Amino acid sequence: MVWYVRTAKTASGARTVQIVYSSQRGSRDIEHSGSAHDNAESEVLKAAARRPLAAGQGELDLAWTMPARRLRVLRC
Repeated sequence: MVWYVRTAKTASGARTVQIVYSSQRGSRDIEHSGSAHDNAESEVLKAAARRPLAAGQGELDLAWTMPARRLRVLRC
């Protein structure tokens, strides 16, 4: 499942901030985070919407290193 934060314009001219959860099948769940009437309020709401979502995601340590590249020798 993938999540992202989006904004949309309402009929009254305000900007609504929404958290969208989408799956590979195309289904979506939309959670309303709040409405903003200017850019400053919109940025605050976006930051607040990202905070709890990002808190649940820890850093994944893959312990992956770049493999050594093999060189091709060309003979002329």
